[in-house]
Amino acid sequence: MKGILEKVNENITAIIGVLKGTTMLTPVIQNIATELLRGALPQNWEKMWDGPMNPSTWLRSLTKKGTSLIEWVNRVKQGALLRSPVVLSDLIHPETFLNAFRQRSAR
Repeated sequence: MKGILEKVNENITAIIGVLKGTTMLTPVIQNIATELLRGALPQNWEKMWDGPMNPSTWLRSLTKKGTSLIEWVNRVKQGALLRSPVVLSDLIHPETFLNAFRQRSAR
């Protein structure tokens, strides 16, 4: 999850830098900016997570999931993760969590 958030932040920061004139335009950044201007989800982002196809909705969902994961981490630190319902839709890839849980339970 952190990798996805960092990469998207990096891309948006680069686009802002190009607009401000402080960063060089690269083909990757140009493609991402062009796709966003067309209202399409950049392919680079879509490869990281198969979420909604609308860029605004995708970013809102990603942000919500990131915030939820921070809450998960805080609950783990307090030893309270399982004291309230665990919502798997908070995860980017719930199947990864379920596989890890299955492996842990099998031991």
